[in-house]
Amino acid sequence: MDSERWQQVQSLFEAALDQIPSNRITFLKVACREDVELYREVASLLESDQLVNSLVDGHALEALTYAGEPRAGAEEDDAQLGERVGAYRVLRRLGAGGMGVVYLAERADGHFEQQVALKLIKRGMDSERIVQRFLAERQMLARLQHPNIARLLDGGMTDDGRPYFAMEYVDGIPLPAYARENALGIRERLMLFERVCDAVQHAHRNLIVHRDIKPGNILVTRAGEVKLLDFGIARALEEDADAGVPLTDAGMRVLTPEYAAPEQVRGGAVTTQTDIYALGVVLYELLAGVRPLKLSSHAPAEVEAVVCHQIPRRPSLALLHAQASEAPDGATKKAAAQLKGDLDTICLMALRKEPERRYSSAGDLRSDLERHRQGLPVSAQPDAWRYRASKFGRRHRTLLLAAALFLLLLGAVVLSYTLRLSEARDAARLEASKADEATRFMVSLFDAANPHVAQGDTLTAFDMLRDGAARIEDELADQPDVQARLLRAVGDAYHGLGQYREAESLFEKALALVEVRQGRENEEALYLLSEIANIRHSLSDFAGEDSLTQFTLAIRERLYGPESAEVAATVLQRASNNRAMGRFDVAMPLYRRAVAIYERVDPPDERELAWTLNNYGWALHSQGLYDEAEVQYRRAEAIQREEFGDADPDLAFTLSNLGGLYWTTGRVTVGEPIVRESLAIRRNLYGEEHPETIQSLNNLAGLLFRKGDLDEAEAIYRKTLEINLATLGPRHRYVASALGSVASVLRERGDLEESERLQRESLAIYRELFGDDHQNVASARSNLGAILRLRGRPAEAEAELNAALAFWRAQAQTRIEMAFPLISLGLLTSEQGDPVVGEALLQEAVAIRTAQLPAGDLLISEARGALGRCLALQGRGEEARALLREALTAFDAAEKAEDRRAVELRTWLADIP
Repeated sequence: MDSERWQQVQSLFEAALDQIPSNRITFLKVACREDVELYREVASLLESDQLVNSLVDGHALEALTYAGEPRAGAEEDDAQLGERVGAYRVLRRLGAGGMGVVYLAERADGHFEQQVALKLIKRGMDSERIVQRFLAERQMLARLQHPNIARLLDGGMTDDGRPYFAMEYVDGIPLPAYARENALGIRERLMLFERVCDAVQHAHRNLIVHRDIKPGNILVTRAGEVKLLDFGIARALEEDADAGVPLTDAGMRVLTPEYAAPEQVRGGAVTTQTDIYALGVVLYELLAGVRPLKLSSHAPAEVEAVVCHQIPRRPSLALLHAQASEAPDGATKKAAAQLKGDLDTICLMALRKEPERRYSSAGDLRSDLERHRQGLPVSAQPDAWRYRASKFGRRHRTLLLAAALFLLLLGAVVLSYTLRLSEARDAARLEASKADEATRFMVSLFDAANPHVAQGDTLTAFDMLRDGAARIEDELADQPDVQARLLRAVGDAYHGLGQYREAESLFEKALALVEVRQGRENEEALYLLSEIANIRHSLSDFAGEDSLTQFTLAIRERLYGPESAEVAATVLQRASNNRAMGRFDVAMPLYRRAVAIYERVDPPDERELAWTLNNYGWALHSQGLYDEAEVQYRRAEAIQREEFGDADPDLAFTLSNLGGLYWTTGRVTVGEPIVRESLAIRRNLYGEEHPETIQSLNNLAGLLFRKGDLDEAEAIYRKTLEINLATLGPRHRYVASALGSVASVLRERGDLEESERLQRESLAIYRELFGDDHQNVASARSNLGAILRLRGRPAEAEAELNAALAFWRAQAQTRIEMAFPLISLGLLTSEQGDPVVGEALLQEAVAIRTAQLPAGDLLISEARGALGRCLALQGRGEEARALLREALTAFDAAEKAEDRRAVELRTWLADIP
């Protein structure tokens, strides 16, 4: 086979690897058409490559031997299954390149268990020249010790004198494919790519250039670990005098054209900048989904013309034009907007034709990517003041919004002082002087946020707020009106950041200042009272909140009238507080009153109307009125999207609640994208640890739990527990909820002892907050009863389950939550010798779930399976078997055969005589 033919093989091999595995053979058949031999050559490469793509030498081009090298025996297998090579036993062949074969092998000397990728020179390819090159690769690998580079573990010589080496076995997929399959966002893709840069930088520090960086040589494992592989054509920057291993031969260059730098194509000097170019191509492809340059063939003239002279378009534009036949969708436009600017510039700098104009090192490329993620200026951009100031503004959005609020309030204060000039000139001059002093104070306070002053960029929003609050109290003590306004502004900022205790303290100090001069019957005092009440709600101090809202409602009704927007806000506050305490008979009329006021108020306040509809929907949701709740959520969502856009914080709240509704009612596939949208908005607005972000995370975990993704659900639940404990303290309802959620996951895993401990802790917190007559307490007792039944403690289980069931029976309507204690109690009663009573309970549970959940929901199958168990205990084997088999079929169809409930169903079925 001549060089041109193998270039054709190489091209198709690389193109096929870019396809998803299921499409590769179809793609190849279409590409080869009638050329059967071409199809067989590429198909054989794909077959050997299918398990661990990059453990092979990596290029079909390398199957070309150098001029004059022997090829005898290159087609035959070099080792048989079970054969020993050094300390290793061959398990199977993974693939082959030009000079080497790679096997999956295991340690066979009895010292320890270990699987490796064993690379061995092919028989017939062990000429002096090839052996020298192979040994050079092994020597280079021995110098590389980095967590993101596949490690060299061992090496030696076979009995017939051929060198081999054992590499870390990497079971992964190429980086771009991993990003696509896991739907990674831009930030997550950059973080993975930064690890690739770390690996390349390590190789460069050891004076080694990889020379063939491409997606097939960058694998990501299921655990998310990045590994750089295949130094088969790498070269040492320091020439070993005794190596004698040529890197190229006349007329033959080993490279992958799509990822080759211009100097490689021209046959010029290969340096670390060559790897920087290849990193740029991989980064471009990772972000835009296409390569920066398109080759229609590997003809040398075309490769040189395209690689050396064609300028790639910006990645953001390439992403938008990737599917020319279709208009970009919203997600694509959003991704392109994220690439525009810094990432466009970073990619194109790495891809510059002149090596000296690229990044000087892989570490510099990594640094720019990290700075971009952190919102800092990047070195690839011109060092213009406007650019640096815009980056500072995006990085400190919350801080600058708080600053703007400060200055706005200050402006109002200054204006109020100025208007008094007409009444008392001397007094006005004095007040203007004080306002001027306050202005100077504000300028000095925020001077540290100026990018010209804060060159080190060490201040955070919290630093600014903390220092500002202290200075307001110290330096404005002689101006109580200004001091109160500014303390309120700082309190608002703390409240928005989820720092409730700090906000409450500042609001109370501002309120004390206002009361001394104006009393409580004024809007400033009422605003502060309402904010303090809101914080007490967030901290689960419902009694404290209720007394404040009743007081402010009475005053506002007197000051503004019963149909005012000010009154509606306080009515909504009282409704939400009573809902949290489980007093729905008080809460529901208040919700309806607030909605009615906002629907009539003039001028209309769409934001407050939508917010009220969302809260009303949550109250309906909490009572099991799911259809009515969905109507209110959707009304709120429609207003928020139309009036305020798709990144609005109130919209995120509505979407989180709506997703929670779909979680409750088993519509998981509908709910998951809604909750993920809510989570994305909140992460962007508030960061990872804000209470509202945690609420969306918690709802996402609930949906994953219903899907059976226990690992991801548990990880999220534990994260929310950790953050809630740190931010809200140990005796908060959100902490109790997270504890109960983790307990439920552990129950499904069979860790019943730890599950019981966490569930009891959750129940204790709920009882402390709400007493015994509350739905959260009932749910916690139901879950505890289920755990106790599984632990074989029937008396304790029965007490908890009966208490929970009694609460749900007392509600005005049949709730879906009631099915949980009915099933556990029905099974417990049947197993304790009274299956007739148990049957009645289980029939009721089946009816509830069938009526309130979508057909095919596994919770229905769970209930029917439990009923089958009860019938079996009554000796009704035929009926029992039918129900249990039907339930198992549903679990198998949902690919949940290993689910705890499915295992339990199989056990029950096997017990039937």
